[in-house]
This record gives sequence, C-alpha cells and structure tokens, in this order.
Amino acid sequence: MQSNFPAPTYRYYDDLSPAVTTHQNFDSLGFPADHPGRALSDTYYISDKTLLRTHTSAHQADTFRADESDGYLVSADVYRRDAIDKSHYPVFHQMEGARSWDRSKVPDGDVAAAVWRDVEKLPKHNIVVEDPNPTFHDERNPLQDGHHSAAEAEAIASHLKRSLEAMVVNVFSRARAAALKGDPNFVDEPLRMPWVEAYFPFTSPSYELEVYYDGDWLEVLGCGVVKQDIYINAGVPNKLGWAFGIGIDRIAMLLFKIPDIRLFWSRDDRFLSQFTGVSDNLDALKRFVPFSKYPPCPKDVSFWLRGPPPKRATLKLQPMRTMSWK
Repeated sequence: MQSNFPAPTYRYYDDLSPAVTTHQNFDSLGFPADHPGRALSDTYYISDKTLLRTHTSAHQADTFRADESDGYLVSADVYRRDAIDKSHYPVFHQMEGARSWDRSKVPDGDVAAAVWRDVEKLPKHNIVVEDPNPTFHDERNPLQDGHHSAAEAEAIASHLKRSLEAMVVNVFSRARAAALKGDPNFVDEPLRMPWVEAYFPFTSPSYELEVYYDGDWLEVLGCGVVKQDIYINAGVPNKLGWAFGIGIDRIAMLLFKIPDIRLFWSRDDRFLSQFTGVSDNLDALKRFVPFSKYPPCPKDVSFWLRGPPPKRATLKLQPMRTMSWK
C-alpha cells in the first residue's frame, strides 16, 4: 500500500508513540464530548487525559503542524476494547494518509487547477468504479462553505478517489493473482468498487470505498476532504486537502487468506515462517497454509525388555516407530 504513495511527496511515519492525549485523539478532530468512542468501555485510558490511540488519525493535527511534506502516511498499532474473536482483537493496525495543497504556493492561488494537474499524473486503472452520488450534497454530505469552493472540493475529491482506487486495484490485483495460483476453489469474478457517502467528524464531504471480492462485500476504507478547522488549529490555514484511513490487518487477511486475526499475534514458527521474505518480493504473495492449532509436543519414550536384546531388534522397533509417527 505504501508503494502507491511515493516519497518525497509523501513522508512515512511508523514509529509514533501509541500514548496520546484526549485532545489529540478526539478534540483536535472534532469529536463531540458525548461521542461513544470516548467511553471507558471503548478506549484504553492511561489517565484522565492520556490514552492508547484508537486510530492513526490521532496524529493528523500534529503532522499537519510539523508541515514536513505535502503528504504523509502513518502506519501504526491502534487499541480498542473489542471482543476477541476471529475478526476482532483489542490491538490492530491502521494506515492514515493525507495530501495537502497550499494556496500561497500554487500558481495564482488556484488550488483547483493545481490539483487537477496532479490528478493527471496519477496512475490509471481499467476497473469500472461505481460512483452514483454527487461529490457533495447540502444535507447528506455538505461542502465546507466559507472554506472551500465547489471547484476546489471537486478537484480534491477526484484526486482522493483516483489515488485510493489505484491503491486498492493494485492490492486486490495481487490478491487475485495469488488466489488463482494457490487456491483451486477461488472464484474469479470481476472486481467491483462502489463509492458511498459517509460521515466522519474530521472530513466533509466524506466517503467510503467498498469492494466486492471473492464472493463478499468489504468496507475497505473511509476518507474525505479534511475539515478546514483542523488545518487552522494546526497553524497552517492556507492548506487544504484530503485524508483517509484503512485497516491493514483486514487487507492482509484478504491478501494471504488468513482466517483468524489472532494469528497475527502468534509466535508459532509454522505461521511466521510462511511469510519470511514476502516484503522482498511483493509480486510473489503466498497463500496461508493452515496447520493444527495444537503444536508438536516431542516426548522421550523408553521401554524395558526382559532378557537379552533380540538379535533382530530393528524388526521389533519398527511397529513402535510406525505407531509413534501416526
């Protein structure tokens, strides 16, 4: 996924501390005081004002404030008080990405024109994308009046969608190639990708991208045009742009056909060895090979024979070896 957002336009952060303030995790992003995500039942609090981040967006305002690049990717572990089952775990991984433009730096201050020029540079794909809704809607998915023009919102949303479509097509094309090679039961169907309207406290208009793959619908990511108040409060009021968030574990489960999210926390070499070196050759993705949840348990066995050992002891031992191997 990271390879779809190249440096130096995008800067990568993957070592940010998971301990953040309530301001970073909620207030800076516009979460209301009564949002359920703030509850003790949902979030791991270290103190009244400190917690383990519940999403990588907790670093958004600080990264905008640092102003080290036009775009960034934050990849990190996040923490939520989830039930533990094959699809949920209290610790999982997300990627947050953003791309900004500065009104004071683009020719004639024309952000829309600058963004459209960047759209033309994005990689193309041959997948038909379903996008039936308007870019913004006064009631369902409003434009940020007073901050963005309709032309700016259209351009930024287009750059956002084209960027994420290219990433998703790349990822799922790799998954399809691995499935065709390693899964005789895989049903090869055309990839479907509809955009749907969404709501997030920190973007408007907002969208979600869904994908139909391997007989199932998946909510892959959420994204939108960044709320201008976040830029203003971060001390970069001339900037505007987009942001997205995606669950890495779910994508990895799909890519490698891993049936249980808990396996990512396994120290069993039968799991870990299957993916050694994968990052060195992204074109050779492997499908997960299931193994027993009961690890091998070697034991020494001794036995006593009355009298002298038989002349052909190996004949006596072979049945025992056969039974032990079973």
